[in-house]
Amino acid sequence: MKVLINVFLLLSLLTMKVVAQDTGTPSVFKTDIATYLTAMNQEQWDTVIDMMYPKFFTLGSKEQLRQSFAQVTEMGMKVTTQLNAVEKISPVVLTSNEQFHKIDYRATVKVKMSGIMLENKEQMKKQLQSIYGAKQVKYNAPKHEFIIANAKKSMLAIAPTYSNIWKYLDLNAQQEQVLLRIISKEVLLQLH
Repeated sequence: MKVLINVFLLLSLLTMKVVAQDTGTPSVFKTDIATYLTAMNQEQWDTVIDMMYPKFFTLGSKEQLRQSFAQVTEMGMKVTTQLNAVEKISPVVLTSNEQFHKIDYRATVKVKMSGIMLENKEQMKKQLQSIYGAKQVKYNAPKHEFIIANAKKSMLAIAPTYSNIWKYLDLNAQQEQVLLRIISKEVLLQLH
């Protein structure tokens, strides 16, 4: 009987440990993603950078990222993304010191172009179609704007083990090689 009680206690502790390590909740992720997207839309680069996974900045500095954001705007491209719905949150993937979730969501993405970017409209159309699919990408000629009404998008949420302070990374196929430099292949495979 004592052995049975010890086994039960051990299983209870293990279950509690896993629950304690996974501090992500759908409402936290939805709020954070909405905040992140709003900051991107309003060009609040410091807020965006503060919400990003710190290891991303081992690949380039925060200032370089700020400059890249500003350069895209200066060249005539304004991207706005409106969160429609969080569709799926993966089970937590744990490493020795971090926890990860993949968050799939739907959003309305608008890419407004002017200046130099407007001259490269066809290239932009091909790039957007390769990401979202040809049927998803619409062009509003009077506004010089591409619209993807129900874009499938994903983010990674990453926090230290036992923490509820989440940081984020956009997840897309075009960046997979970059992600492999800061997140292990094993973690990424478990999240897909």
